[in-house]
Amino acid sequence: MIMAERATRSRRHGSQGSEKAQACVLCGYGRDDVEKYGEFFTHGELTVHHYCLLSASDLQQRGEDSEGYTGFLFEDIRQELARKTPKCSFCHQPGARVRCVYGGTMRPCNKAFHFPCLVASNGIMQFFDEFRVLCAAHRPSQKGVLARLNQRWDDDSSLCGEGSDMETALADQYCPYCMDHVGNPEDYDNLVGPCCKRSLYHRECLQSHALSAGRYFFRCALCNNNKAFVKEMLRMGINVPIRDAAWELEDGAFDDLLTVYEHCDASICLCEAGRDFVAESGHFRMKRCDLCGQAGTHFCCGDFFEEPNEWHCPGCSAIITKSLSDEATRDKVTEGGSDQQLSHSSPTACRDSSSA
Repeated sequence: MIMAERATRSRRHGSQGSEKAQACVLCGYGRDDVEKYGEFFTHGELTVHHYCLLSASDLQQRGEDSEGYTGFLFEDIRQELARKTPKCSFCHQPGARVRCVYGGTMRPCNKAFHFPCLVASNGIMQFFDEFRVLCAAHRPSQKGVLARLNQRWDDDSSLCGEGSDMETALADQYCPYCMDHVGNPEDYDNLVGPCCKRSLYHRECLQSHALSAGRYFFRCALCNNNKAFVKEMLRMGINVPIRDAAWELEDGAFDDLLTVYEHCDASICLCEAGRDFVAESGHFRMKRCDLCGQAGTHFCCGDFFEEPNEWHCPGCSAIITKSLSDEATRDKVTEGGSDQQLSHSSPTACRDSSSA
């Protein structure tokens, strides 16, 4: 299927020059799938997937982040395009620039791919350190994680019910993100969290959430673990970018935090301009609750002739009063208990003294 798609795209790009510019110069694919292939960069005649740059075995990142495409210089990309490349081990077409690194220089794997073909063949790229590429035959497995989880189930069988085991329990597991059935935890499309007994996810759901949450907010959806969860997902080929969450990078994301309360909550507001009028000085400037900040009153409406040291709204005042009342009750009970203990011990002390 992917070979036919690639051939179709190649013929289409050859016949229409305008569409050719929209194909990645490194892999030949034009699909703009950020979750699978990274961002789609375009500069003049060069259009390329971000992950194709990161995974190209002979392409080095020699520039600063602000130069070229995130440090990959345009001249280096052109030199990479001029280099002779082997055929892809998956689609058997030329232009394979991504090599499996398993075995090192002693016993190399020698399989080469286009990056989309690597993904289609269940291979992975590890998005940390050297950005290692591993084919389906040599990618890491989660057998060790599953073995540790199995031991946890054995240690606490009450979690899966009497007569049940981990495999039976996970067979009915649903992904916490999409709430669809997950299936076999050993499949490429599924991943197991290292922290929970029921932490099972779809790979695509995890990748989508990781790109949105970033390194600091990406965590297990069940137990909120971050450190072990991120480490395991990076090992299994999930890209967890080192940045803030996408929802914190939106324009105006923190505007609500800069908004102050400007409404008079007094039972009778004396301001002719209304409860929402706030003056910078004078009788109708706003005094806000020093505890919650979500209630306020005009100075004259609150009978303030000068700036009070501290003012609490009725809601916060009620909480403070109740807290003080409860504390006084506890102190009284404690004192009563001490007196009772002394009254019980006094006769013994008197008998001891009289006998002496």
